[in-house]
Amino acid sequence: MIKTTTNLILYFLGFWLLLATILSMFEITITFPVGYAPNMEVPYHRWQSVRLAAFLTLAYFIGKHAIIGGKPILPIIFLSVFLKNLVFISFILIVNKNVDKSEWVVWSFFLIFSLLIHFVAKKESSKIYFNK
Repeated sequence: MIKTTTNLILYFLGFWLLLATILSMFEITITFPVGYAPNMEVPYHRWQSVRLAAFLTLAYFIGKHAIIGGKPILPIIFLSVFLKNLVFISFILIVNKNVDKSEWVVWSFFLIFSLLIHFVAKKESSKIYFNK
């Protein structure tokens, strides 16, 4: 049940990402989940959240590689680490910037999604977070 739900969310998110990318080439910006308008500004804290989450994720894997060495990982593990960093950074920025209450809905979605991804990839994530 959890795996099926997570896969459905992954498929939806993948489709949304492709659509948002294609539409951005025509100067139509879509913000998550469904906000759209031509030339709409994406809130600054969202840009910063994604940017800093990407930085933390890359730093994590570079540090892991430097300390443990290079071991292949599944893409779902990369996604899991990125989502956890996104939830962490977004929480800090939402609290610091005192943004609109609707941003907590988006944050909650990513929190729940990161938990689902964690449980689906539990065996692989235990190899990353707890080297046995």
